[in-house]
This record gives sequence, structure tokens and C-alpha cells, in this order.
Amino acid sequence: MKLPRTKARPGPRGASPVAPRAAAQPSPRATSQAKRQRRSSGGHARRSGPRLSAPRPRLPAAGRIGAALLAILLAGTLGYLVNGPWLRITSVAWAGTSYADPDELSAILDPLRGTTLLALDAGAVSTRLQGLPSIAEANVETQFPSGVRVTFREKTPVVIWQTTAVRLLVGRDGVVFGEIALSAHLPAEVASLPLVDDRRRSSHDLNPGDHIPADEQSLALRLDTLDPGLLGSHAARLNVRIDEHCGYVVTPSSGGWSAAFGMDGAAAGDAAPANLDAQVAAVRTLFAQHLENTVGLVDVRNPGKVYWRPNGPSGSNLC
Repeated sequence: MKLPRTKARPGPRGASPVAPRAAAQPSPRATSQAKRQRRSSGGHARRSGPRLSAPRPRLPAAGRIGAALLAILLAGTLGYLVNGPWLRITSVAWAGTSYADPDELSAILDPLRGTTLLALDAGAVSTRLQGLPSIAEANVETQFPSGVRVTFREKTPVVIWQTTAVRLLVGRDGVVFGEIALSAHLPAEVASLPLVDDRRRSSHDLNPGDHIPADEQSLALRLDTLDPGLLGSHAARLNVRIDEHCGYVVTPSSGGWSAAFGMDGAAAGDAAPANLDAQVAAVRTLFAQHLENTVGLVDVRNPGKVYWRPNGPSGSNLC
């Protein structure tokens, strides 16, 4: 069978008829580039999807059983160390104390003996020790396999408060934390401290742990450090005492006259020294008019109205 002959498409006027063009065939190079683009776009599409992680291999039954047995073994070992005879505290030592009461230290530290070292709460023990009057810092350390050592730093005394019963060491915070017998020699480290001789009946029962009021301690230290020259005196040093009638009384360390400055406002029945400078000026004025060895008592509790009594057998000294 013969196909009908295709007529030629008429061309423009005066031109030859144009024969139909065959379909263009892609070149081998273009085909290769298209394949590469399809592979590249397909790869990107695969990477843009969600990534699936491979499932973790589960432990075999024997592995899980072994891990459980190991955990039980470790727990049992720890329990044996805590409750067994090993790592039990047998020795407790301490150092750095001069004024702390040994009985109070023993009451806190002795119960540690026989307990396990692993269960020791060093922070709690340190806090209890620092609650004692003389202790400023307590460092608790464990010493394997069976020891505990405590290093102390005690408070620094700023004044010796002497009563009719004992001499007390007082810190800057006013807390009494140590005591020295009246008949004992003062240690060198405290011998140069200010000494206040408190002869009031109320001071007889002061003990370590008690507190000296801040206003009383402050006034005592001011009077103890007072320059005798400001009073017009030739004394080398002044001593301070407190009695129930005249309050704070200043006397030369070599003896002789006394000057009553009164008590702080906390003491009933005594006038408060409202102006220490005025009291000092009143004593200085008196010594400018009278030799200090002829004066027995100067009462400057009220600096606006000063009384004085001569020294000697005929004089009277209520303080």
C-alpha cells in the first residue's frame, strides 16, 4: 500500500516550496547532562526527607541480667561499708584551743566514735562547734580509715572583765568566752589588755557564754585608753573599775585619787556621762588648782556641778 504523497507547503511568493523538517534528535552530550541533572535532583529530594535512625540493639537477656547483678553487688558493698565494721571512727583529735571548755568539746565530738566515716556530716559538726562561746572557726577533716581531726580558731579577747569571783575574757562582740582565776598569773598574750574591775553584785554570776552590754564595754574601753595628761595628771596609766554607787571610776595605776564618771544610762540610779569631754575638762581644771596628790575623790558625774574631797585620813571617799 502506498502512502499518499504529501504536498509541499507553499512558500513565500517567488520562493521554492518548503519541505517539512524532520523532528530534531537530541545530541549525546545533551542526553548525558539531562541524566546527570535527574540523578542530582533525585539525590537532593532523598536527602530533604526525614532521616530515620537505626534502632539501637537491645541488650541480650544475659547482658541485662549481668547489669542487674552488678548493681545489686555495688549496693550491697556500699551497705556493708556503711553498716559493717569497716571505716568506723575510732579516734577524734583536735587542736587550736586555749579557752574552750574541754567538756563542751567532748560532748560534741565523743559521740562520733563508733559511727561510720562515710556518714559523717562535717558541716553539721562544724556548725555545732562554732556555737561554743570561744570558737570562731572549726575545720572538721576525715582521716581514712578511721580518724577525725578538728582544727580550731578561737576568738580574740579585747578586754579582761574582772569580777569578785573570776577574770573573764571578752571578745569584740561582747561575748564572754574564757576565764582566768583571780589567783592565776595572766598569760603574756592577754597581760596587756584593758582590765575592768567590776565590783557590782550583779557581775558575780557572769560566766562564759554571757554577754557584756555594748554600751558598758564601749565606755570601759574609752576610759581605759584615756590619756592621763588630758586630765592634768602625771600618772603613767589609768585603771577602770565599776561599783554600784559611783559607776565607772578612774584611778591612777599607782594609786591616789579617784574620779567618778558615773554609769551608762542602762544602770539605774546613776547619771549617764552625757559628755565625756566636759568631764575630762572638769578634772583638768581641778588639778590645775590643786595638786593631784592632795585630792582624794573627784565626782564629775555631773560635769556642771563638780564635787571633790581632799586626800588623807580626814577626807572621805565614797567610791
